[in-house]
Amino acid sequence: MKINKKQIVYSLAIFAGCIFQSAALLADGWRIDPSSSIVFRASSRFGEVRGSFFRWEFAGQIQEDLRPTGEFRIVTGSLTTGNNMRDNHLKSPDFLDVQNFNFAVFHIDRAEITGASAVIHGEITIRGIKKPLVFTLVKSEKDGRLRLAGEFKINRRDFHIDYDSAMNPIEDEVAVELDLLLMR
Repeated sequence: MKINKKQIVYSLAIFAGCIFQSAALLADGWRIDPSSSIVFRASSRFGEVRGSFFRWEFAGQIQEDLRPTGEFRIVTGSLTTGNNMRDNHLKSPDFLDVQNFNFAVFHIDRAEITGASAVIHGEITIRGIKKPLVFTLVKSEKDGRLRLAGEFKINRRDFHIDYDSAMNPIEDEVAVELDLLLMR
């Protein structure tokens, strides 16, 4: 059997792209630009906290008609809010427990594509607990690229994130904003 060096190099490039989470390379479809963002918001007595996850990967495909298959894997330890003390607490067993749960995962079951929106159905796993999740992404153009943006909310207690502070009570609802830029 003859080894095709181009195929080996191509396969390794795809594998490395997933491992280093630079972007998802998608055959005959779209790829997600690494400048895309996953941001979260949570409120407490002292105000709203915004943060983001800067390491994630998409293992799947997005077809020409924008129908996705696969899953997003967010590296929970990549969380940042701009405050190291708060970040360390959010990474602790009180919240995401990144020592035991390295990833939060969203598995896509199906998508309904209509006009300027896509309704995504799937299952989210946080701290090893799976819950169904449905949310809408709205399509638009941005700098010549296709943009899919939307938000969903989760109840942190559904994932056994039960920490509360008497001085600074935290709301149960956490909003997650997706801003995905797609390129060919």
